[in-house]
Amino acid sequence: DVSWDLKTGSDEKEEAELSNGHAISVQPPQALNLDNQNITGEVVVQKDDALEVTWPAEAELGDLEYIDVRELRLLPTSGSAAFRYHTQPVGLTITTRKFESEKVVETVISRGLVEMVINKNGTASVRARYRLKSSERQRLRVDLPAAATVSDVFVDKRRVPVEKSGEDSAEGWSDYSFNVSGTKTDEEFFLSIRFDLPQEGFFDPIFGSTPRIKLPQVGGVGAGGGDVVTQELRTAVFVPNEYKLIGVPEKFVVLRTSHSTLERWFDRTKTTSSLGYLPTQGRSRVYGNLGGAETLDPTWWHTSSMTAGISIPIFAIGCVLLWTPWSNRLSVVLVAAFVASLLSLSYADSVIEAWLAARWGVGFGVTAWLLASVLGIGQSTNMKETVSRLASIVGETIPGGASGPPAEPVADDRPSGDAASTEEIRDGDEDSAAPVDESVTDEGLSRAEEADDGDPGETGGSSDEASDAAADASDGEADLGTEDAADEESQS
Repeated sequence: DVSWDLKTGSDEKEEAELSNGHAISVQPPQALNLDNQNITGEVVVQKDDALEVTWPAEAELGDLEYIDVRELRLLPTSGSAAFRYHTQPVGLTITTRKFESEKVVETVISRGLVEMVINKNGTASVRARYRLKSSERQRLRVDLPAAATVSDVFVDKRRVPVEKSGEDSAEGWSDYSFNVSGTKTDEEFFLSIRFDLPQEGFFDPIFGSTPRIKLPQVGGVGAGGGDVVTQELRTAVFVPNEYKLIGVPEKFVVLRTSHSTLERWFDRTKTTSSLGYLPTQGRSRVYGNLGGAETLDPTWWHTSSMTAGISIPIFAIGCVLLWTPWSNRLSVVLVAAFVASLLSLSYADSVIEAWLAARWGVGFGVTAWLLASVLGIGQSTNMKETVSRLASIVGETIPGGASGPPAEPVADDRPSGDAASTEEIRDGDEDSAAPVDESVTDEGLSRAEEADDGDPGETGGSSDEASDAAADASDGEADLGTEDAADEESQS
């Protein structure tokens, strides 16, 4: 049993050759006092995990025979390749190549859950929890916003003291060092941090704004480049009921899930659900992220202010369009719908919230259009004419208005003889009919008027005289009609 080490060159030269590929020739020792044509020998190749070893094909091995390592009899059955020979001298040339080893990630966060409740007084109550594996056996660095006030820190269920690391930290951040001794590098453990963060002027704008909120950074700010990897992060933000969170922050997506389901997503056993208790109230929205983020930029609206700010201009535009044709109105609606459709491709969430805020203005505007069409208000572009028409419609609609009660119809007291005379005149030829002598009828009417102008005490006699005068006038008309008819017969 003979073993030896083969030097391939100096360390620096060896490193360079191994990186690019290096050929090594191996020749088994040859016994001088033996029959070298009738012997049995074996060669096995064992290599480091960082090396790649290649050898010639079977046709180029010569007197060497390639065998499986499990067929070794003279050497241990372990290695990357094995060969057997029955004659000497023999030789084996192998090529080695070294792979550069990369630095292993120190901390891997499989899931992170950050919950924050933003109050009206400008403070944010935050609870951050992480499921992670770390090669740090003693202490783990975490950077928090400089203005944060830390109240509780838990590793698994064990409370640990809050200590500063004393290392350099980025501007606006404070570095902390938490004791994680007792954890295992190949097992996940939980890290829970409870702190309060001032957010001055968060709700000061009238309509809304997009403030920036800093999130805890495990391993320190900027450590996500290689030392720390965050696989999945979810953030739940609570705001008062009179406000609403809209839009999609940068590096995040909006998750259509409720806050109550996050606990089961983070830990089915709910190991840390009671640690660092965080009371919640108001409206919530859940954001998701892959890869981690340093900040969260949520956009909020003041519900009543934004609704008034969008609905009132839309209703005003609808009122202006009352004095335009329907073709113009529908064109405006079509253009607005087209623009909203294009914006929804990139800002779908904001477009939906804007539509919900504008629904009051749209509803009242369409109602005004329909009411104007029914009443005919928008048929003229003259404001004075429109107001007059609207006043007349109101006067006819309201009982006892300015138009007064409707006038009673006047009864027709003419005798039936008038109807007969009229029928007789219609039967004649209108072109040849002689003109009616109006002196007779005027005489009868004047007598009737004189009877009406008489003494009120003689009402009964006056009415009789008026009736007689009317009868005489009708008789005169009848006689004239008869004479006309006789003249026409004689002419024919």
